[in-house]
Amino acid sequence: PTPGPTAPFYPVTKTFDLAKADTTKLLNNYMINVQSPVDDYIDAIFNVTWNFVNGACQNPYLSVVFEEIDHAQSDEYLEVRYPSFNAYDAIGRCDGSLDNNCGHWEQCMTYYDLALMNISSIENQIKI
Repeated sequence: PTPGPTAPFYPVTKTFDLAKADTTKLLNNYMINVQSPVDDYIDAIFNVTWNFVNGACQNPYLSVVFEEIDHAQSDEYLEVRYPSFNAYDAIGRCDGSLDNNCGHWEQCMTYYDLALMNISSIENQIKI
């Protein structure tokens, strides 16, 4: 894992009302799309937070899919960290092999068990 960048820092938060969840489903998906506003060859950190109201998220899992736009070099990747953006909290590294591959999506993590029970907020840092 690499050290966390100091800037720029982008908070991304979305609140989900669990009273509207489909209780007949075994799994409900709560998705947040993150798109970088920077394209200038610098690291960025995205603090992505899922907030849950009117209930608690039971047995949370995290999946990450990314668009392989600029991943040809070995130092071009996404690193997923939880519960903090410290290097020792890296839980996944998403790297590709191509540049200019817009529209091509790669699965990086699938149902990563966050090992927390009955939570009201999930905070995850993604380093690009």
